[in-house]
Amino acid sequence: MTENTSELSKHWQLDPGMTFLNHGSFGACPTVLLEKQRAIQDRLEREPVAFFMREFEGLMDEARDALGKFLNADSADLALIPNATAG
Repeated sequence: MTENTSELSKHWQLDPGMTFLNHGSFGACPTVLLEKQRAIQDRLEREPVAFFMREFEGLMDEARDALGKFLNADSADLALIPNATAG
């Protein structure tokens, strides 16, 4: 394994004894994203009604804004979908 590959692999929880190439249909998430996802899940579980009634739309707007900046696109033109098939 090259040093570059090793440097990237530390960001995933994949088995270090394999080379994982399928980041399409069943790709793994980087650890930093799993940590953020867990924090949002914990927030949801602490107070589900407040999360969905007061926080969810703002979080979705923040996500669209960040994605819009990354893509150099108007966030109002973006829709977040669960997966490529749904899109």
